[in-house]
Amino acid sequence: MYRTTPVLALGSMVLTMGSWAMAPMAAASVNIPFKSPSDKPAPRRASTSQGASRGGLCDSAATAESASVKALLPESHYGLTAVERPTIVAYLPETSATEVFFSLKDEAKQLHFETSLPISGKAGLFSFQLPAQAPALEPSKHYQWFLAVKCNGELRPSSPFIDGWVQRVIPNASVATIVAQAPSIAQAISLGEAGFWYDTIATLTQLKRQQPQNSEIAQSWRNFLGWTALNPQELDTLTTSNVLQ
Repeated sequence: MYRTTPVLALGSMVLTMGSWAMAPMAAASVNIPFKSPSDKPAPRRASTSQGASRGGLCDSAATAESASVKALLPESHYGLTAVERPTIVAYLPETSATEVFFSLKDEAKQLHFETSLPISGKAGLFSFQLPAQAPALEPSKHYQWFLAVKCNGELRPSSPFIDGWVQRVIPNASVATIVAQAPSIAQAISLGEAGFWYDTIATLTQLKRQQPQNSEIAQSWRNFLGWTALNPQELDTLTTSNVLQ
């Protein structure tokens, strides 16, 4: 930050009015671009509730806002992936539930994969990559995923859930090389520019997990979530949330 009074800058120190003081260091900020695949229309969604629970997330005392499950997706709830088994990222609020149910179906509603996953019950970011035993996504085919909270260990019509669509696209040689690299901000920028939503947010989530105190990564994460329909308060919550798994 520059001041209007004359100062002599020496590294991270400044000399002013004959006394030494530490110069304030602003957190670096990187804008992660995202090129929406306008040539690939988003399929129909199953819900418009953003996963908000009816009467609270398994706990009657929870408020509607604090009990909201969030799908971290563009406003269309549709995104591309360059990998055979993409990663789904969501926000889970604090809950008494101990499991979530995940399913993946094709456009004909044929089941592709399903499983139940343990959760800690803590509020935070939840990421799940399709495992090796799940069949690889077929290129150019649309798939719809669901993530539902199992209240009292059961799925019910009122169970809080979120959903989204994913399509696998075979990347060109340049993008394929980028995907194979270790996670980095540069990788996230390249994948975002290429329009691969799922792979971009998976990279940022992994960086956030590995370096939870890194302010540049936290701000880059928040900037990228600006492409979603989340409001500023929700963005603040997700920016400070830990990656649970």
